[in-house]
Amino acid sequence: GTAYNKSMGGVGIATRNRRVINYMNPAAVTARDSLSFMADFGLVQNNKMFAQGDLRSGNNTFNIYDFAMTFPIWRSSAFMVGITPFSDVGYDFSSFETDPDIIGQTGNISYDSYGTGSVYQVFAGAGVTFWKRLSLGAEVIYYFGNIDKVTNMDYANSSYRSVNSGTDLSINGTTGKFGLQYGQKLGGDVSMTLGATYRLGTKMKGYSTNYR
Repeated sequence: GTAYNKSMGGVGIATRNRRVINYMNPAAVTARDSLSFMADFGLVQNNKMFAQGDLRSGNNTFNIYDFAMTFPIWRSSAFMVGITPFSDVGYDFSSFETDPDIIGQTGNISYDSYGTGSVYQVFAGAGVTFWKRLSLGAEVIYYFGNIDKVTNMDYANSSYRSVNSGTDLSINGTTGKFGLQYGQKLGGDVSMTLGATYRLGTKMKGYSTNYR
């Protein structure tokens, strides 16, 4: 979800707020001013620390998180479109050979592994509200992206050939998602909203290049 959803721990399936875009449930797009155009843009930074035994390493990633916009269609219906990451890869760590028997024969050896890339989802959906209580929504989602994972073994001694290996993955796929929300006033300013979503399964397709 957007920064609004993240600030509440990632909830949003049953959230209806006229002031923000909530694309976690396509039915929530109808919670809006019927005459307004809305847009949302987000950035994200991740700081990661890796540890294994006495080895320590850190890695920072910075990326555009999402861009979404919505606008009314007719009366109690609205449309939304946007793009956001579906999954991310971001790591980088290295080490050196410490076995004195190996170093004595080959010289210093360094190992380095890193991974980069993202799988994004582009979505377009619409929702409609019936009887001012029941909202239904549906959206089409297209996945695409590239993920690279690389491992290097470098010899300081030029008599030995260094090794570079990795995997370059390029994938895409299409699926759909449906959502509903039902709101019920309990008295005064108190109300309750029930929400649910269902995402269709899909088979990712693409190409994987393995090299060494």
